[in-house]
Amino acid sequence: MDEHKIYAHVQAVARQFNAWRGTLPSLIEFIRYSMKADAPPADRLDNFLRRETTQRALIGYEVGFWRATDKTYRLVSLAVPSDPAVAQRRLNYRPLSTNQCRWCHIDERSLMSLELKPELDIHRNLVPASFLHPVCMHSWLLMRALLDRESSKSAKTKESLM
Repeated sequence: MDEHKIYAHVQAVARQFNAWRGTLPSLIEFIRYSMKADAPPADRLDNFLRRETTQRALIGYEVGFWRATDKTYRLVSLAVPSDPAVAQRRLNYRPLSTNQCRWCHIDERSLMSLELKPELDIHRNLVPASFLHPVCMHSWLLMRALLDRESSKSAKTKESLM
């Protein structure tokens, strides 16, 4: 079983869905479908995905994968957009419900207080109605930093033109 190939296919499934919530057997079917003939047996893939080391290694592939308190699994693409306009659009969008993560938009319903953490600004003040999964927090902050860098570059360019 080639671990890097499995990681790559899990990453492909995460990017296809962007954010997925469901049972592990259904996720295994998506991954096996993605791998086609190279897919390992479902029970070996099940064992592989349940390992904590696998879940940590997937962070390096820009994929968040964890089991939530309601016993379902979450698969989230953590790839940060490189285009500042796309990042600005994502930062400006507020989910319809405060029970949703701002990065992946998965609705946690009644388990929000267990699953989501409040977003803090640069001065460690709470951002109103902004909650994120701990796994999604890093990507969200990277996206905010990308926009901060872009706005500081544009400010310096405007100063030099005057």
